[in-house]
Amino acid sequence: MILLKDFWCEINLDKLDYNVKLIKKNTCKKIIAVVKGNAYGLGIEEITRFLSDKVDTFAVSTMEEALKVQSNKDILILTPLYNFKNINEIVKNIIITIDSEECLHNISNHTKCRIQIYVNTGMNRFGVDPNKFYDLIQEIKSQYKNITIDGIYTHLHNVKDIKYTLKQINHFKSITLPFINDIPNIHCLN
Repeated sequence: MILLKDFWCEINLDKLDYNVKLIKKNTCKKIIAVVKGNAYGLGIEEITRFLSDKVDTFAVSTMEEALKVQSNKDILILTPLYNFKNINEIVKNIIITIDSEECLHNISNHTKCRIQIYVNTGMNRFGVDPNKFYDLIQEIKSQYKNITIDGIYTHLHNVKDIKYTLKQINHFKSITLPFINDIPNIHCLN
C-alpha cells in the first residue's frame, strides 16, 4: 500500500469553462456533464454549481449523488435503479434509467416520473436487449401513463476499437430511428 502525503488536486475552472465552450462551438447538441463518482473526485457540489449555467443536463451514478447536484438542471441517474423505497421523494428534475421489465415494474405503481431506457449494444454490463426494446417501449406507452420516456441511450464499449464502436453506433441508430421524432433525448455515452 502506498501512502500519499500532502497530495492535492487543483482544478483550473477557466480550463473547464474553455472546454465546455469548445464543445459548444463544435456542436449544436445538448451537453450532458457526467459528474459521477463525486465528479471523478473533483467535488460534485462545486463542479455542478460551476457548470450549472453551462450545460443542459447532469449525469450521476446514484440517487445519493443526484441529491448532491447543485443545480436545477435535469439529472440523469445512469445506474438502473431496482430499489425504489424513496421514489415518492424524487425531485421533478431527476430522470431514472431503466434497463429491463423488472426495473420498469418496480417503478410502475409510483408517482409520475421520467425515464431513459438504456439499450445494450455491446457493453454487456446491463441494458435492455435490443430484441426486447420495442416491446418495452410499447408496454410503457400503453400501460404506464405515469411514466414519461425522456430518452434512450447506450454506452460505447471501447472507442479505441473503431470498427466495433461503429457497429454499436449503427445498431443503436437502427433501433432508435423510429423514435427520433417521438422521444426527445437519444444519445450514446462513453
